[in-house]
Amino acid sequence: MLLRADSAFYGRDIIGAATRAGVQVSVTVKQDVRVKAAIGGIAEDAWTPIAYRDAVYDQSSGRWVSRAEVAEIAYVAFAARPKAQQVPGRLVVRRIPELNPNGQDGLFDLWRYHASSPPAAWTPWQRT
Repeated sequence: MLLRADSAFYGRDIIGAATRAGVQVSVTVKQDVRVKAAIGGIAEDAWTPIAYRDAVYDQSSGRWVSRAEVAEIAYVAFAARPKAQQVPGRLVVRRIPELNPNGQDGLFDLWRYHASSPPAAWTPWQRT
């Protein structure tokens, strides 16, 4: 069984109950200080380009995106909690270029990040 959810369901109670019941969990994580620090710790050579066959519409920017990269790292959700309430797993992060409002390239790359915590058997390149 697999529970897939957006960041509204990223919470210790829901994730903990699901994992205790043997359910695999794939949830978008809230980008709190710990998640941002984990993303910041991803080595530049760990990013793999995603080869889109077609551009993907990005709701946040209102633009079509045809370039992105993905990386994954080990991550323990709710690490500030007692050991029994922590959920070890991994963080899969997709990043897309942040374009200037006028669409021009900048002096250096700026990225927007989207992080999720998928089940161990899932790979970021699978289509579901």
